[in-house]
Amino acid sequence: MVSEDAAKAQILADVGKFSALSVILCLSVVILPAFSFVTLALCPLPVLTVAARDGLKAGVAVALITGVVILPLAGVIEAIPLFMIIASLGLGYFVAAEKEFSFGKVVAAGTALVISALLVMGLLFFLVEKANIITQQTSMLKKFLLEMEREYVKQGISEAQVKANLKTIKESIRILPSVIPAAAMIFSIWVSLLSVLLSSIVLKKFKETGLARPAFKDWQLPWYFAWGYILGLAGTSFSGYLGSFSTIGRAAGINLLLVFNLLFMVQGFSIVYFYMDKFRMRSWMRAAGIGMFVAIPLASQVIAWFGLLDVWLNFRKLATEA
Repeated sequence: MVSEDAAKAQILADVGKFSALSVILCLSVVILPAFSFVTLALCPLPVLTVAARDGLKAGVAVALITGVVILPLAGVIEAIPLFMIIASLGLGYFVAAEKEFSFGKVVAAGTALVISALLVMGLLFFLVEKANIITQQTSMLKKFLLEMEREYVKQGISEAQVKANLKTIKESIRILPSVIPAAAMIFSIWVSLLSVLLSSIVLKKFKETGLARPAFKDWQLPWYFAWGYILGLAGTSFSGYLGSFSTIGRAAGINLLLVFNLLFMVQGFSIVYFYMDKFRMRSWMRAAGIGMFVAIPLASQVIAWFGLLDVWLNFRKLATEA
């Protein structure tokens, strides 16, 4: 039997070790933002691991130590949102497992918390730098593209050909500010989903029960999500009737469609996988079939509509929303 002193020493060792790991993960988000769609989902895991092994207080200690250390290293603009994410998600998943919250509710709550952290970061950037983070990032992309054009011209490529080749990229940068809300929402959903899946693995290792998640073939969105898709269609189709608000209406419609079309595409693939499982298709056939649907844009859109129709037709005859 482990003595009380030995147990306390082990907890202190865990707090120190996982605090260091938490700091490294948070700094990786700051240093390599291009990989933040993965690294940000990993950030809450050290806090969660210590909470699951040594109790909630130890998890709180890891979150606080991480926040104090990264503040001078990353700066207030990024340190505060990161602290929000590691503390709220790391400790929140632990509590959610204790209370046996549903998978969908945990993912939704995680998405809201990540979105909140992004909004806080934008607000802090405005207060500290006196600038709009979206405008600044767009300006930096335009400058980078201009430098790229000049470099290609120096290498002997005609200016007309360079401009033609970069036309699509320029158009993407031009419309980027208008779809930032959808991009932020999709990013938040992904980070939350990945973090929940990884957290479930951690919790099962240290606790008897983890975050219960349905099999992918049983994933099902709530019926009211269909209204998001319908409003998106309405915004893009009838924005011309909104007068001076037509630009706002169209932008809102596009953002809604981007988000809900992706969500229903995932549900559509869940339905496809359900029938693949039902007919006992081999793993390579499932992978090839789903890969084919992903590779063909029209097929992917059909899958999304299939997922949308499932809201009303319930192709899989699921008894409850998974």
